[in-house]
Amino acid sequence: MAAGFTSMSKECKPEQVMEFLNELFSYLDAMLDKHKVIATSSAEALLMRMSKGFAESQV
Repeated sequence: MAAGFTSMSKECKPEQVMEFLNELFSYLDAMLDKHKVIATSSAEALLMRMSKGFAESQV
């Protein structure tokens, strides 16, 4: 799912990237709830890595 994220984030406004990430993680949360899966910090770590890459691309 994260394939192409860096190139996408370079072409979009920061608000669009954050909206995309919010929708993505909301979807993932809904799927976890639906299937009664308990999330671990892995999703948080992924978000932090993606956010860091976005911040570096804006410099």
